[in-house]
Amino acid sequence: GFFEKIEHPKVGARVHAGIPWLFSEADNGVKAHAPLLGTHTDEVLIERLGVSPKQISAWRESGLLR
Repeated sequence: GFFEKIEHPKVGARVHAGIPWLFSEADNGVKAHAPLLGTHTDEVLIERLGVSPKQISAWRESGLLR
């Protein structure tokens, strides 16, 4: 059960190393595929850096962000 097959939106299903331990009272295994580039951009800008959603939209419109 160490190796897991996970579907990824860019590369399809791939087998990779899973979690090398098992919890006795919690869910085990990999929960999701690796994040895509930019997946957490808004979250980081808003929650960590205090940037407004309006500013993020302006940056996207200008081409600064994708």
